[in-house]
Amino acid sequence: AVGGAWGRESYKGGVYLNNKKDTVYTGGLVDVYLVNPALKLSHKYFEVAGKFFWGQNLDVFGAFGGGIVSETVDATERRVVDGQRTMGYWAQLTGKPIEGWTMHVGYGVEDPDERQEKASPLYFRNSSIWVSTFYTFFEYVTLGFQWQQIRTEGLSVTGAPREDVTGNALMANAKLSF
Repeated sequence: AVGGAWGRESYKGGVYLNNKKDTVYTGGLVDVYLVNPALKLSHKYFEVAGKFFWGQNLDVFGAFGGGIVSETVDATERRVVDGQRTMGYWAQLTGKPIEGWTMHVGYGVEDPDERQEKASPLYFRNSSIWVSTFYTFFEYVTLGFQWQQIRTEGLSVTGAPREDVTGNALMANAKLSF
Protein backbone atom coordinates (compact mmCIF):
# COMPACT_ATOMS: atom_id res chain seq x y z
CA ALA A 1 0.00 0.00 0.00
CA VAL A 2 1.02 3.60 -0.48
CA GLY A 3 -0.56 6.46 1.41
CA GLY A 4 -0.02 10.10 2.01
CA ALA A 5 -1.48 13.42 2.98
CA TRP A 6 -0.98 17.09 2.31
CA GLY A 7 -2.60 20.01 4.04
CA ARG A 8 -2.18 22.88 6.42
CA GLU A 9 -2.62 22.89 10.16
CA SER A 10 -3.41 25.88 12.32
CA TYR A 11 -2.18 25.53 15.87
CA LYS A 12 -1.03 27.44 18.91
CA GLY A 13 2.14 26.47 20.69
CA GLY A 14 5.49 27.73 21.84
CA VAL A 15 4.14 29.26 25.03
CA TYR A 16 6.73 31.41 26.76
CA LEU A 17 6.85 34.35 29.12
CA ASN A 18 8.18 37.71 27.91
CA ASN A 19 9.93 40.33 30.04
CA LYS A 20 6.58 41.52 31.43
CA LYS A 21 5.72 37.98 32.55
CA ASP A 22 2.74 37.86 30.19
CA THR A 23 1.91 34.64 28.40
CA VAL A 24 2.61 34.85 24.68
CA TYR A 25 1.51 32.28 22.13
CA THR A 26 3.34 31.58 18.92
CA GLY A 27 1.98 29.45 16.16
CA GLY A 28 0.05 29.76 13.01
CA LEU A 29 -0.43 27.92 9.78
CA VAL A 30 2.09 25.16 8.96
CA ASP A 31 2.35 22.88 5.94
CA VAL A 32 1.77 19.21 6.67
CA TYR A 33 2.73 16.43 4.30
CA LEU A 34 3.20 12.71 4.63
CA VAL A 35 4.27 9.93 2.28
CA ASN A 36 4.10 6.38 3.61
CA PRO A 37 4.53 3.17 1.63
CA ALA A 38 3.70 0.02 3.60
CA LEU A 39 4.15 -3.70 3.05
CA LYS A 40 2.50 -6.73 4.68
CA LEU A 41 3.23 -10.35 3.79
CA SER A 42 1.01 -12.87 5.52
CA HIS A 43 1.17 -16.65 5.87
CA LYS A 44 -0.71 -19.13 8.04
CA TYR A 45 2.12 -19.22 10.63
CA PHE A 46 3.87 -15.86 10.30
CA GLU A 47 3.54 -12.31 9.07
CA VAL A 48 6.01 -9.58 8.15
CA ALA A 49 4.80 -5.98 8.11
CA GLY A 50 6.41 -2.59 7.90
CA LYS A 51 5.99 1.02 6.95
CA PHE A 52 8.29 3.84 5.92
CA PHE A 53 7.21 7.45 6.41
CA TRP A 54 8.55 10.82 5.43
CA GLY A 55 6.94 14.17 6.09
CA GLN A 56 6.71 17.44 7.93
CA ASN A 57 4.73 18.50 11.03
CA LEU A 58 3.21 15.05 11.56
CA ASP A 59 1.80 15.55 15.05
CA VAL A 60 -1.83 15.17 13.98
CA PHE A 61 -1.17 12.13 11.79
CA GLY A 62 0.71 10.23 14.51
CA ALA A 63 3.09 8.44 12.17
CA PHE A 64 5.57 6.27 14.10
CA GLY A 65 5.69 8.13 17.37
CA GLY A 66 4.04 11.21 16.06
CA GLY A 67 6.45 13.80 14.74
CA ILE A 68 5.90 17.12 16.40
CA VAL A 69 5.57 20.66 15.14
CA SER A 70 8.92 22.23 15.96
CA GLU A 71 8.80 25.74 14.74
CA THR A 72 11.25 28.39 13.67
CA VAL A 73 9.41 31.61 14.38
CA ASP A 74 9.85 35.11 12.98
CA ALA A 75 10.11 36.93 16.32
CA THR A 76 8.65 40.22 15.12
CA GLU A 77 5.51 38.75 13.60
CA ARG A 78 5.30 35.56 15.66
CA ARG A 79 4.61 33.45 12.61
CA VAL A 80 5.93 30.03 11.69
CA VAL A 81 8.52 30.14 8.92
CA ASP A 82 9.69 26.52 9.07
CA GLY A 83 8.48 23.22 10.51
CA GLN A 84 9.86 19.90 11.71
CA ARG A 85 10.77 17.49 8.91
CA THR A 86 11.18 13.84 9.84
CA MET A 87 11.40 10.36 8.39
CA GLY A 88 11.34 6.91 9.85
CA TYR A 89 10.10 3.39 9.65
CA TRP A 90 8.78 0.48 11.66
CA ALA A 91 8.95 -3.25 11.01
CA GLN A 92 7.28 -6.14 12.82
CA LEU A 93 7.57 -9.92 12.63
CA THR A 94 4.55 -11.86 13.85
CA GLY A 95 4.44 -15.53 14.69
CA LYS A 96 1.13 -17.45 14.76
CA PRO A 97 2.06 -20.83 16.30
CA ILE A 98 -1.51 -21.97 17.02
CA GLU A 99 -5.00 -20.74 16.22
CA GLY A 100 -5.78 -17.57 18.21
CA TRP A 101 -2.24 -16.90 19.51
CA THR A 102 0.08 -14.26 18.07
CA MET A 103 3.57 -13.19 19.12
CA HIS A 104 5.14 -9.97 17.82
CA VAL A 105 8.58 -8.41 17.82
CA GLY A 106 9.17 -5.03 16.22
CA TYR A 107 11.47 -2.07 15.86
CA GLY A 108 10.84 1.49 14.74
CA VAL A 109 12.77 4.73 14.28
CA GLU A 110 11.80 8.38 13.89
CA ASP A 111 14.70 10.51 12.69
CA PRO A 112 14.30 14.28 12.32
CA ASP A 113 16.06 16.07 9.46
CA GLU A 114 19.68 16.86 10.43
CA ARG A 115 19.43 20.41 9.06
CA GLN A 116 16.82 21.12 11.70
CA GLU A 117 19.02 20.00 14.56
CA LYS A 118 20.99 23.23 14.20
CA ALA A 119 17.97 25.51 13.81
CA SER A 120 15.59 24.31 16.49
CA PRO A 121 16.75 20.99 17.94
CA LEU A 122 14.55 19.06 20.30
CA TYR A 123 15.98 15.57 19.80
CA PHE A 124 18.20 13.73 17.35
CA ARG A 125 16.29 10.47 17.08
CA ASN A 126 13.56 8.33 18.65
CA SER A 127 13.61 4.54 18.48
CA SER A 128 11.42 1.82 19.89
CA ILE A 129 11.58 -1.94 20.26
CA TRP A 130 8.64 -4.05 21.38
CA VAL A 131 7.71 -7.64 22.15
CA SER A 132 4.11 -8.66 22.65
CA THR A 133 1.80 -11.64 22.74
CA PHE A 134 -1.99 -11.92 22.39
CA TYR A 135 -4.38 -14.84 22.74
CA THR A 136 -8.02 -14.89 21.68
CA PHE A 137 -10.45 -17.05 23.70
CA PHE A 138 -13.81 -18.11 22.25
CA GLU A 139 -13.48 -15.55 19.40
CA TYR A 140 -14.73 -12.81 21.76
CA VAL A 141 -12.06 -12.23 24.40
CA THR A 142 -8.46 -11.29 23.60
CA LEU A 143 -5.86 -10.94 26.33
CA GLY A 144 -2.39 -9.60 25.70
CA PHE A 145 0.83 -8.34 27.17
CA GLN A 146 3.50 -6.04 25.71
CA TRP A 147 6.95 -4.80 26.73
CA GLN A 148 8.27 -1.73 24.93
CA GLN A 149 11.48 0.23 25.24
CA ILE A 150 11.63 3.76 23.86
CA ARG A 151 14.91 5.61 23.48
CA THR A 152 15.26 9.31 22.69
CA GLU A 153 18.76 10.31 21.65
CA GLY A 154 20.06 13.81 22.25
CA LEU A 155 16.99 15.16 24.05
CA SER A 156 17.36 18.88 24.73
CA VAL A 157 15.20 20.82 27.12
CA THR A 158 15.76 24.57 27.13
CA GLY A 159 18.92 25.36 29.05
CA ALA A 160 19.71 21.72 29.86
CA PRO A 161 22.56 19.72 28.35
CA ARG A 162 21.72 17.05 25.78
CA GLU A 163 21.15 13.57 27.09
CA ASP A 164 19.88 10.20 25.93
CA VAL A 165 16.72 9.06 27.68
CA THR A 166 15.44 5.47 27.74
CA GLY A 167 12.16 4.28 29.17
CA ASN A 168 10.45 0.91 29.49
CA ALA A 169 6.74 0.21 29.47
CA LEU A 170 4.79 -2.91 30.39
CA MET A 171 1.22 -3.00 29.15
CA ALA A 172 -1.62 -5.46 29.58
CA ASN A 173 -4.53 -5.60 27.17
CA ALA A 174 -8.03 -7.01 27.40
CA LYS A 175 -10.46 -6.75 24.50
CA LEU A 176 -14.06 -7.94 24.41
CA SER A 177 -15.59 -8.28 20.92
CA PHE A 178 -19.31 -8.33 20.29
